[in-house]
Amino acid sequence: AARDPGAVVYDALQAALARKTDVVLIDTAGRIHTQKNLMEELKKIRR
Repeated sequence: AARDPGAVVYDALQAALARKTDVVLIDTAGRIHTQKNLMEELKKIRR
């Protein structure tokens, strides 16, 4: 089942913090400025 990208990032960051991880890479491939809905997902992730 597809999940909200913001929720996936949040969960990944929480897991990284719990493991005392220094770096988390988030791949945002496929998001270009002409696709408003995908750019809105990026804004949500940044919060």
